[in-house]
Amino acid sequence: MLLLAILVAITTHAADETGLATSRNIPESPISYSIEVTLNPQTRELDGHETITWRNTLSTPVASIPMHLYLNAFSNEASSWYRHTMSARFQLDTLLERFDDPWGWTEPQSIRQGGAELEWQAIAPDDGNHLDRSLIEVQLAEAIAPGETLVLDVDWISRMPAAAARTGGHDRFFFIAQWFPKIAGVRPEGTFNRHQFFGPTEFYANFADFDVTMAVPKGWGIASTGKGEHLRVDGDVDWHRYQQKGVIDFAFTVGADMEDFVTPHELVTGGIVQIHVFQPKGSAHQVPRWTEAVAASLDTMSRRVMPYPYETVTVVLPPRSGLRTLGMEYPTFFTGGTGGNFWDNFIAKDLRLNESVIAHEFAHQYFSALVATNEFEDAFMDEGMTEYWGQEIMTDTWGEESGNGYLFGRPLNVYSSNMRTRPVTTNQPAVWSGPSFLVRGYSGGAQFYDRPATTFQTAAKLFGHGVVDAIFARYTQLWSFKHPRVEDFWAVAEEVAGPNVAGMLREAYLHPTFPDYRVTSTNSSRYEPPRGYVHEGDERTYVDSDWEGDELLGLHAAAYESDGQVLVEILDPGHTRQTRTMGRIERRAIQPRLETTEEGLAEDDEVEYYISEAHIAGPDWDHLPVTVELRFSDGAVVVDEWDGKGVYRVYRVVRAAQLDAVVIDPDYKIRLDVVPVNNGLRREPEGEIPNSWSRWLTGAYQLIAEGAASWL
Repeated sequence: MLLLAILVAITTHAADETGLATSRNIPESPISYSIEVTLNPQTRELDGHETITWRNTLSTPVASIPMHLYLNAFSNEASSWYRHTMSARFQLDTLLERFDDPWGWTEPQSIRQGGAELEWQAIAPDDGNHLDRSLIEVQLAEAIAPGETLVLDVDWISRMPAAAARTGGHDRFFFIAQWFPKIAGVRPEGTFNRHQFFGPTEFYANFADFDVTMAVPKGWGIASTGKGEHLRVDGDVDWHRYQQKGVIDFAFTVGADMEDFVTPHELVTGGIVQIHVFQPKGSAHQVPRWTEAVAASLDTMSRRVMPYPYETVTVVLPPRSGLRTLGMEYPTFFTGGTGGNFWDNFIAKDLRLNESVIAHEFAHQYFSALVATNEFEDAFMDEGMTEYWGQEIMTDTWGEESGNGYLFGRPLNVYSSNMRTRPVTTNQPAVWSGPSFLVRGYSGGAQFYDRPATTFQTAAKLFGHGVVDAIFARYTQLWSFKHPRVEDFWAVAEEVAGPNVAGMLREAYLHPTFPDYRVTSTNSSRYEPPRGYVHEGDERTYVDSDWEGDELLGLHAAAYESDGQVLVEILDPGHTRQTRTMGRIERRAIQPRLETTEEGLAEDDEVEYYISEAHIAGPDWDHLPVTVELRFSDGAVVVDEWDGKGVYRVYRVVRAAQLDAVVIDPDYKIRLDVVPVNNGLRREPEGEIPNSWSRWLTGAYQLIAEGAASWL
């Protein structure tokens, strides 16, 4: 029925959307941007004028104001963005081979306060790089007192870069983001967020109202943040107007060979959202697939976190010429994977790679668009929460085991794309360390995306999905249209779920290392009386190396298990925090679980007893308890619950069966565990590849996903 409804709704293709974007409980914004801009595809230039109205929410007068000129990050290879990002990831030499001049820039022509022309200069407070002009400081003609309003008129010219990352374009397709002079955000503590543009950390802005008029080539398709209307045709130019209240940013895209499909979707919580799919012409048959992914994302987040507050949401599926703009998020507007008939390929058609990108990017509509954290400094908050919820959307919609689709007919598990597929070691800095723009390479992927996401997955397994849902629902309710820090999230977790859950989440953010439970060794050897003098009752017996007497001499009575319980000796070395906890050796009788049994012994068969030992290592965390299973050859399974507070643990058992295997976390609740493949060890390895076909194929899928969407 859903697909039928989608197919019917597609008849609204290119429907007229006149009128203003109305608010759904969107609070008043302290800033507004009224922008008029013209795109020249031949020169890649934007000619723009904006009027910015900004209310001083600080407690002190403002005599100067910082402003982002994001496109200057793409102006030369010595910019801070290129120095720390481009050379490593985006093969600048290849870009220069394709384009004579791939560079982009922004240059204010005039900044005025009232009738006064203002002076400005480039600043580089983060690294002192005099060749980086992504941030400027504008000196005001008159200081703005607290509560008063500043009005700036800005004329500028920008040149879009060739699409290298996030933004840009050439010829017949442009994705236009980070494109207008933008006032730097004010932090909750009452200071400007003066940061240059580094790598994947561009997001932090206060909520604003946007009214943007664009002049683009006649007949080109257009999609944008907010709700829009076609105004008029002026020669070879089409004029469009888009408006949106209460968002942190504004982006749009145009293309000569692109078209927009519109489907109204009724949320499970009530209300209609217009779903736009903007994609290359000739692939209309794929619209139901992408619309379903967006609709599923809307419903999961609206039902489990908070109803989506805006009237529109747009997913852009770029053409091949715009591949470097894949996987990016802006308010009410984001890019998925590539568009076109690639998804008709016999291998790609059963993959849900594009759906997973859509789910992730849509989740950004909540984190960072609604709950607007500071990505410059705390990228782990929006990216980590988004990564978790993107996977929850996939699981909600298609199930965990095959949520990522099928590759060569085999299912791809949703959660197999966590950090265990990345080359991560346990000596990474704490996720809370920062600022985020100083974190490099794969460490950034692990810290910003995987570690927080697997933290929430672990919490859901330990405490229940309902508990985690309740935390996020309360957090989003309290902090929508605000700018929380991680301490605010911890406070909500404690309010909703109590100190134990909050303590686990806090530790996962603060601990300097990733957790790694592992089995370090196991052995099982036939019991022999100890050499030397052995006492049994009042008798003392000498045992030498050639002993041929009673083979069970000295065997503890508990080894016979007359009560059905297994006696386990457990060595706990203790741990040190602010205070010292002494270690101990505990002897504990445990009732085993019986899974399988060996073929019964004949009456005259001799029973052999074995001494078995298992050594395991842990993360030395305070809030990461784990289950340990000792599996014996007679089918007995001894289960121990370890608090994980020590660095190791030793088990010793004497009984009439060998220890076959040791398994830590058999139900895989500790999704944070950095190397789960070392959580088990068999006495006699069978020589098989430990990973299943599904795990191997999912690893291949993850490589495709990371290559296709570099900026999730």
